[in-house]
Amino acid sequence: MKKLLPFLLLFFTTLYASTTALPTLVPNGKIFLIYILIMLGILSLLVYYKRYKTLLIVKLEETPSGLKTLKPSLLKEAKERLSKIDRLKTLLKTLDIKPKTFEQALAFFESSKEEQVNILSTKLEATYQKEGEYYRVNLPEAFNLNSINSFLVYLSDASASSIAKKVISKQEKVLVLCESSEQNAVAKKAHEKTNFMIAPTVEQLTEFLLASDSQELLIEILADCLLAKEVSPYQTNGDIKNESNFFGRVEIIRDILGTNKNYLIVGSRQLGKSSVLRALKRRYDEHDHVEAYYITMDDEQILLEMQNALGLDESLELKEMVSYLSQKEKKSIFLIDEGDEFIVADAQNDYKVTKAFRKLAQEGKATFVITGFWTMYYYMTNDYHAPFRNFGELVKLGGLDDEACRDLMV
Repeated sequence: MKKLLPFLLLFFTTLYASTTALPTLVPNGKIFLIYILIMLGILSLLVYYKRYKTLLIVKLEETPSGLKTLKPSLLKEAKERLSKIDRLKTLLKTLDIKPKTFEQALAFFESSKEEQVNILSTKLEATYQKEGEYYRVNLPEAFNLNSINSFLVYLSDASASSIAKKVISKQEKVLVLCESSEQNAVAKKAHEKTNFMIAPTVEQLTEFLLASDSQELLIEILADCLLAKEVSPYQTNGDIKNESNFFGRVEIIRDILGTNKNYLIVGSRQLGKSSVLRALKRRYDEHDHVEAYYITMDDEQILLEMQNALGLDESLELKEMVSYLSQKEKKSIFLIDEGDEFIVADAQNDYKVTKAFRKLAQEGKATFVITGFWTMYYYMTNDYHAPFRNFGELVKLGGLDDEACRDLMV
C-alpha cells in the first residue's frame, strides 16, 4: 500500500487541478474531466502492476506454497518483488519459514561448493569430510534409515550426461548438485533407479532448503531415486521421523494420542515398537499441558530409571515418587521401552509398582505406554488375578499387512 501512495497523490492532485481549471478552458469540461480521470486511474494501475504486480507475485498471492518450489532465479526475484510491496515477511510467516532460513536458501545457490555442502550438512544435522572430488556426508544416528548411514556429494558445472557417466561408475550412493539448467536432467536419470545416483529436482532442492525438517525431505528424495528396500522405514539404529513411513503404525499412534488410556504394545524385535514410542514423544512434546518421558529399560530397575528421567533423588521411595507425580501441575506421560524384566520383577513383588502406576492413571496424573516382548503378553493374558491384566489396552504389533506391503513397494 505504501508503494501505491505516490500514484494516489498524483491522481488526486490532478483531480483537483482539473476540477478548478477545465470548466473555464473547455466548454464540455465535465465530460473531458471524466476522460482524464479514467485515463489517470488506468495509467496509475498499469504503472503499479508493471513495477510490482508481476505474474510471479500474482501466482504467489493465489498459491503461497508455490514459493517453496521456485527455481533459484525466481526465488531471488520473488524476494525482490515481495519486499517492494511489503509482503515478504507475511508470506514467510504464513509458510512457517524463518527469515534466516530463507536467506540461507538464497545464499546456497551463490555459494562455493564447500559452503553448499556445509549448508546441506547443517540442515541434516550431519557431518562431512572431503574425499577427493567428492564430499562424504555422515548422517546422524537418529536418521531413520538403517541402510543409509552416509552418502557422497558431487558438485559439478558439467552437463547432465557427463555427470551421470562419471557418478554412475562410482558404484556408490552419490547425491548430485549441479547447474539449475542441468539439475532436472540429472534427477530424471536418477529416478530410473538403475544406479546409485541421488539427485533432487530443482523444485525439490528449493523445498529442501526451505524446510524446517530437511531430513524428512531427504527421505522423499531418496525414495524417488533408490529401490524400496534401501529406504525401508525399519532400522536398528535411530527411529522413524517421517510418520508416513509407519504405514500401519500411524493408526496406533493416532489412537494413543486420542485417549487417556494406558497402552501395552507387544511384538517381536525390529517391528518398530521403539519407533512408535519416539514418534509419540515428539508429538507429546508439542503439547504444553503434558510432559513426556522416554525410558529405555536395561533391567528391572524401573523406579531408578523414572527418578533419573524426572531429575529426582535416587533415594526416594515408591510412595514419595507417587506423591510427587500427584502434585505436579502437568500430567506425566511415561513411554517405557522393553518393560519385560520390570514386569517379571514386579510380579514377584505383589505388583506394587503396577498398582501405583494404575492409581496415578486413574487420577489422571499419568499415562503409561509400555512396550515389550511375549513375556509381557504372557503376564497380561495368563495371570487372571494380576492387576496388570487390566492395566491398559493391549496392542499386538505384527508385520505389515498386504496393503502396507504394497505401499512399501511403491
